[in-house]
Amino acid sequence: MGGSLAQQDAQGFVDGLAADGWLVNFNWGEANAWESDWRRNDDIWVDEGAKLTTYAKQGTPLLSAWLRTGQETQPSTNGAGAPDGPTVWVGGMWVARNGADPSGDHLWGHGSVSADPTSPTTLAAMWTTC
Repeated sequence: MGGSLAQQDAQGFVDGLAADGWLVNFNWGEANAWESDWRRNDDIWVDEGAKLTTYAKQGTPLLSAWLRTGQETQPSTNGAGAPDGPTVWVGGMWVARNGADPSGDHLWGHGSVSADPTSPTTLAAMWTTC
């Protein structure tokens, strides 16, 4: 198989969703990503994407899958001073309204999905340490 390990991992992430029935309208890959993405964060972000997809395809709600992935892949501290550290956090934000709350949404085809919260009345955030 040609290409870098990162290209192969990223393609595996896209292929995993495509095999699940997702329409892939574009796949920018390494060629159009920011150079810093591949120099500093290459394997970390790809591993996070693969882990997130795995949990989501198992039926874990997306917000829970996101928080769990952050806790499992990020260090708990980064050595930086406030406000950038030293504690590392993972978080998610969403909007909602009466009868439409996507905080418990699943990946399509793997559980329930809320209606889109048009004209939201609630702005929400949840975070936890890594």
